[in-house]
Amino acid sequence: MRKVVIMLSLLPVLLWAGEVQPVPLGWITFDHDTGNAIITVCSNGAIGFYASNQVNGTGFWYPQWVTQTCFFGSMAAGNSASYVVDSYYEQGSVDDRDWVELEDSLNYHIPPEFGFEEVDCKYDDSGHSSPQGLECTQYSVMDASANTDDFVIIEYIYHNGGSSALNGMYSSIFVDFDIGAAATDNYGKTDAAHRTAYMQITQSNENPTVGVVYLGSEPQAQLPVANLSVIDHAIYVYPLGMIKGEEEQFLLS
Repeated sequence: MRKVVIMLSLLPVLLWAGEVQPVPLGWITFDHDTGNAIITVCSNGAIGFYASNQVNGTGFWYPQWVTQTCFFGSMAAGNSASYVVDSYYEQGSVDDRDWVELEDSLNYHIPPEFGFEEVDCKYDDSGHSSPQGLECTQYSVMDASANTDDFVIIEYIYHNGGSSALNGMYSSIFVDFDIGAAATDNYGKTDAAHRTAYMQITQSNENPTVGVVYLGSEPQAQLPVANLSVIDHAIYVYPLGMIKGEEEQFLLS
């Protein structure tokens, strides 16, 4: 069984090892760890680690300190092959750095909305080769209560700060899950009814299982999921990474 990558795409209204990258001053990663899992959120829209060299961040441990399940992930947004904004793998054995931090990177969300472990940050598309003025405020929360301690909720609030309309925009999460020591045995699935893409440790063993779930959109009615995919790691990560056209195909279709 080949290792696979989970990708979830939704319609909103609203490294390789060895790569050296500059990082901004401030708080670039935060470990949500009050529950049964440890999940790192990042000030550049990445998930698990700030970059795929895994220098900054803890990943996604589920249960806590028992099984590492995430190699690298990122939020992506765009509306065409020439305009996909992300911090994910890029062609040429590097990471994309389209999202650039604004203000002071990650901070505690003040005042807290729920009294739980809440952080937020803000970044824009100024690292993209053709920036359009798109800004994103990222908010994440984890709860330590017994029935809700196995996940982190991440909310993305988009704002068009440019002078032109951004029609047909999509938002997505790409995650390269690696569960346990034998990641080539991992088995991925999708569940359209529950708007979920997920991976279990082997085809016959569901413990642990991790994934991405689309919870909905506000203030408008829930928007549809455009694509749920489990994609081949051997094609879309190694040896060259993902080109923008490939990201756009999974993002929009």
